[in-house]
Amino acid sequence: MARDKSKNLRVFYFGADMPWQELVVHGFRRRNTCFLQGIVNNNDVDRVYVVRQASRFGIFKNILGSKKVTNKVKDIYITTLLPERKWIPFSKKLNTLFTSFLLFCQTGKVNNSSDIIWIYWIQAYLFARKINIRGRYIFDIDHNIIDDDNLPEGEKVKVANTLTDIGEKSEYILSASRSMIKWFEAKGFSNCLTARNGIDPSRFQQNLPVPQDLKEIPHPRILYVGTLSKWINTNLLLTLIKQHHEWNFIFIGGNYKTGLSEKLKNMPNVTLLGFKPAGVVPSYMANVDVGLGMYKDVEWMDVDSMKFYEYLAANIPVVTTNYHPHIKSDFDQLILSSNKLPEIEKMIGDILKKTGQSGKDWGEKAKSFVNNNTWDKRICEIMDNL
Repeated sequence: MARDKSKNLRVFYFGADMPWQELVVHGFRRRNTCFLQGIVNNNDVDRVYVVRQASRFGIFKNILGSKKVTNKVKDIYITTLLPERKWIPFSKKLNTLFTSFLLFCQTGKVNNSSDIIWIYWIQAYLFARKINIRGRYIFDIDHNIIDDDNLPEGEKVKVANTLTDIGEKSEYILSASRSMIKWFEAKGFSNCLTARNGIDPSRFQQNLPVPQDLKEIPHPRILYVGTLSKWINTNLLLTLIKQHHEWNFIFIGGNYKTGLSEKLKNMPNVTLLGFKPAGVVPSYMANVDVGLGMYKDVEWMDVDSMKFYEYLAANIPVVTTNYHPHIKSDFDQLILSSNKLPEIEKMIGDILKKTGQSGKDWGEKAKSFVNNNTWDKRICEIMDNL
């Protein structure tokens, strides 16, 4: 990224799941924190401030307890002074002065022309606007939320209005979803960049040990990692499981606005392992036979599944529904996809018989794909566009 090297490039990151000093312990498991780690690793970035919302009563305790984890990264804490009510005169102006004071105390003066305000998700954007931080807004949203089944019908107009405001205020809009980009462009915004997900290959070492709760499950092991949500083609998944008692299906992840686990838990060839920390997931992936994806085939469900990158990094073949037209080309023809049950059954069967998509050549191609699609490279691509 061409820039004046005499000026420090600072990134204020809104939308991390937890403070940086906790992330380095718990691990980087979602797009927001993986991008944050990539920003920290980027040589063009001089300082990163992870902005956290604090309570009015705990703000100074948070600030005093915050440590500069490295010379490059610091957690900072912001809150408003007063609730903004019509009956409280000048509350908005006083809050702006107070948040500006807190920012200055922790970071120095914000430079509107060079400081990057990197924001993940709507709630983080609303917080950034509330504290009136100025700078170059970069808004990131991983999937199409405007048509998401999880969004209540009554919320769609409000979300659409907020996204329109985001488009107007942001220098760039990032998304891994083509349909989300298409929505912004239909609103007249040309400041959109497709920013796909990525992978940290260092998490996936060779010869990872078999986790204790996996040892008890015989092969063949078919693994699904992810939330059990409305995104899943439930009928197809349940039929596949029912028709193949000889295959053992393992699920890592919990329910999200569904009761799918209730339908799965009594099936004899299903094991529900629940949530697993990001640090241990590679050990599970490395010791199964097939990685499974079962998304619905609808236009807005064009998610760029992080789990597919992880399956490939763990060197296991992937079988998924053909839930968007770019799924095969996006992953360099390395994954198998179909929406027809007989074809999915055959794909899995061929893999288990070692006649399907596996072997040394496939493994080398998967490794090359993984190394070319790291989070660090994603950030470099984005920075080049800034």
